[in-house]
Amino acid sequence: NLAYDTGSSALLDNVMEALSPQDGDFIRSQTEFSQYLDGTGWLGSLSQMEIGHSYQIKLNSSDELWFAGNPVDLSSTQIGYEAGWTWIGYLPRKILPVNDALQNLNAGHGDRIKSQSQFAEYDNNSGNWIGSLQYMQPGEGFLLRSATGGVFTYSNPILNSKSGSGSDFSGQTKQMLLSTGPEWIVYPSDYEHSMNMIGIL
Repeated sequence: NLAYDTGSSALLDNVMEALSPQDGDFIRSQTEFSQYLDGTGWLGSLSQMEIGHSYQIKLNSSDELWFAGNPVDLSSTQIGYEAGWTWIGYLPRKILPVNDALQNLNAGHGDRIKSQSQFAEYDNNSGNWIGSLQYMQPGEGFLLRSATGGVFTYSNPILNSKSGSGSDFSGQTKQMLLSTGPEWIVYPSDYEHSMNMIGIL
C-alpha cells in the first residue's frame, strides 16, 4: 500500500530495499507477482508498484517496511475500481471510520470491503457500511467488491470528515480499535485468502 508521492508508480526494488528478504519471499498484486532469489533479487512480472493499489507479501521472517516522502494529495489521487473485486490501498495518514473514508465512493447495496481479518457491506437503506470492519488505517490494503466500476477519492480527514473523527488517535485508542473482536485467536498471516459471512442466529 503506497501512500507517499512517488509519481504514479515506484520500482519494486526501490520500495523493497529496506527489507531483508530471503530466498522464496513473494509479493503479488492483483494481476502480477515477483519472487526473491538469493544472489539475483526480485524476479517476476511485478516490477512497478502503483499508488492506490494494495499488495500481498509472504515473508519467511517478520520484517518492517518504512516509507519516507511527501504524502499523496488525497483530493487529486483517484482510486480506480472494476466491477467485481479490486485490490485498493488506503492513502489517508489517519485512522478513519469506514463511512468517513469511503464517503466519496458511489457504493451500491451489497458492495463489500475486506481487510485481512474484517469486512463491511454497504446498506442502501441506512447509507452506511455495516460489519466488523469499522475503521480503515494507514499501512493496510483492502479488497473492494463493487457491482459497478468507477473511481473515487479518499475523504480528507481534516476537511471532509462527517463526524470530525479525522483527528489523530492516541496509541491507546489505536490499540483498542485493533483489539476488538472474538475471544479466540486467529492469525490472518497463516492464511492466503480471507472469507466473510453474514448470518442470523
